[in-house]
Amino acid sequence: MSDTDDDQRSALAEILVPGEDIVLALAAGRLVDAQILHVDGVDLELAIDGLPPLEGSLVTARAHDGVHAWFATLVVGGHELLDDGRVVTHLRVGDALRVSSERWSERAGHSEPAVLRPESEHDVVLRGRTCDISRTGVAIVVHDGDLPVGARAGIVLGGAGAGTVAFRGLVRRRGWAEGGRLLGVEVIGISTEDDGRLARLVALSERATTEG
Repeated sequence: MSDTDDDQRSALAEILVPGEDIVLALAAGRLVDAQILHVDGVDLELAIDGLPPLEGSLVTARAHDGVHAWFATLVVGGHELLDDGRVVTHLRVGDALRVSSERWSERAGHSEPAVLRPESEHDVVLRGRTCDISRTGVAIVVHDGDLPVGARAGIVLGGAGAGTVAFRGLVRRRGWAEGGRLLGVEVIGISTEDDGRLARLVALSERATTEG
């Protein structure tokens, strides 16, 4: 692990405030609500409602500080039972990715093919087109099919000739648009390489909008 990686992990831990809530995404797709109890360097204690993730497993989380968005992988440690039925889970920040654009939440108009593979339906593939994108989310019009709010899916964007962009998404909004069902999808997991391609795609779309 490089010094830069350590800096990113520490910087993420610094914005996690005890008492605040955070949502963990398990590898199998389940979302777990948790409350931050204690932060010590890159080690965390979270109070979790319901069944906790398995010790030794990896979970992902997203956080933001009003300017930057963060994607993190956390390594699950041991558990302790609280009197109120919640479980204290010990985790360590394994890696962290900061979306450094100060305009991380702004969307740019963009249209290209998109493929969605719902995590709950392994044999289903939905196809559609994007209508806008940002560093942390995308709006997709699905031509033939639908997903409910709260559904998770693997998303692949064409990349406008610069390489495909793949990420794990969570449906946050749902409506109708010309051509089909409109889904607002939040990025909840993305690799460093795909985030770089997404950043270039957003920049291209912003430039095209400005020049147009």
